[in-house]
Amino acid sequence: MTIFKCKNRKFIERKLSIFLTGVRLNKRGFIVSMIPYFPFLSWYYIFSYDILKFIVDELTGTFLIYNTFFNFFVFLALILGISLIRRVKKIYIIYTWSILSTIGTILIIIIQKDIFKLAIYFLTGVLYGIGLLAYFTYFYSLTVPEERGRTAGLIGFIFLPILSLLTVSIKQLDIIRTAMLCIILNLVPLGIIPLNPGKITTLTAKRDLRSFNPEKRTILLYFIPWLIFSSINSTLAKVVSFHVSNYFSVSSLMLLMTSQVFGASLGATIGGIISDFLGRRYSNCLNS
Repeated sequence: MTIFKCKNRKFIERKLSIFLTGVRLNKRGFIVSMIPYFPFLSWYYIFSYDILKFIVDELTGTFLIYNTFFNFFVFLALILGISLIRRVKKIYIIYTWSILSTIGTILIIIIQKDIFKLAIYFLTGVLYGIGLLAYFTYFYSLTVPEERGRTAGLIGFIFLPILSLLTVSIKQLDIIRTAMLCIILNLVPLGIIPLNPGKITTLTAKRDLRSFNPEKRTILLYFIPWLIFSSINSTLAKVVSFHVSNYFSVSSLMLLMTSQVFGASLGATIGGIISDFLGRRYSNCLNS
């Protein structure tokens, strides 16, 4: 009975420790994992929707079809890129995505024929899928399971308000300014080069890295929810919100947007803590 109480007490202490320990990732590692997060998230929403609307009329069914294909190519690249990222350093793949996506965005501006613009558009989606996979695994290796959700939530708390402001202001830009914004976001990951991210010590044990293999299906827990949310948000949700917004006054829209920013920021923080508390956490209770 005493042994059972001891083990139960230790288990509760480990669960509650996420509120007390803080993020163990050092400041340089946190910055390195935080900086690429913003362009990977914001660039996707701007490029997949706002660049496409300058090629295809956003009020037509063709627009939704092309946007859906873009998301399909992203997901396909996520799956097929698994073998690639095992052979190349993740940070190098992130740099490569940054440079090639910048070139692709420039070509979309320069090229005149829409068919070639669409080809580059879809190819850039493939590059994004591989780059996003590399970032996921890089972030995964820099964090420990007990703090992974909390760290991601903290990053989201910092950047989600900025992303909300971008999605509102981007509606007023033409294709040149929109493309320039995408190029700036493309180049943001290169800003971590002076931090020398290759020498940051990873916190994840080797056995933990193996759990990211697709045959164990852990990887699906990351990609499927992201794909579903992104597909709905970049297609159906934007089209619906575009029509619904016409029935609200300016003051009501500002209240709704402010509530959305506040809710998303608060949800990112609390959601990260809940994920750590209820999610996949390694317990040494059996070894006690």
